[in-house]
Amino acid sequence: MESFQVTTPFLRIINQLQRYIRESHVATLHITNATIEFFNAQGDRVEVNFAPDPAKGSSEGSRMPLFHEDLQRIGYPAMELEKVEGEDWKQQMDYLCIRIQLCHLNRVMLLQHYYFLEERLAMYDWNAYAKHEIIDRFATNKFKSAWRITHWVFFLHQTRGVHNLLISHYLSANALLVMTKEGFTSLLEEAQRSREKEVEFLITNN
Repeated sequence: MESFQVTTPFLRIINQLQRYIRESHVATLHITNATIEFFNAQGDRVEVNFAPDPAKGSSEGSRMPLFHEDLQRIGYPAMELEKVEGEDWKQQMDYLCIRIQLCHLNRVMLLQHYYFLEERLAMYDWNAYAKHEIIDRFATNKFKSAWRITHWVFFLHQTRGVHNLLISHYLSANALLVMTKEGFTSLLEEAQRSREKEVEFLITNN
């Protein structure tokens, strides 16, 4: 029997593929060294269409309305935010960084973890100590991405209200990672408008 050595990067790619197809009507992905085929739960082949990158460059506008729609949702969800485990700041940092990098978190849970991570960094005003602590906990090639996502998730939902994160349908960590500064600025402006409308709505209806 021939053996096949599996590397960590290979497994990471497979896990990413699994996450993608869970959110689609694809049930099975058949990959050979020459072909890639997609099948639904009934075993029928699925036609694949290539979609534009949802949040980068000229295609960014194609999904920005959906991200705005997320921010415009009014109401407080029945679900609660995840609890961060750990008796002190360092243990909580360990917990969040490990889960962000190694656990298969769904889209909303991953956003929450980035938000909580930025909360911990804010306790030290994002100083050199805080930056050193997060650098120590991320792989070299992952730090810059994590630093950007934590900032943008936090500032966006500090403006809008963290409860809104739980009822978002489209916004993701990857979308924020590749989003332009202009795109993010438009989200911040929408977050402020939607927050004001929500406060007005709650006052009027209470």
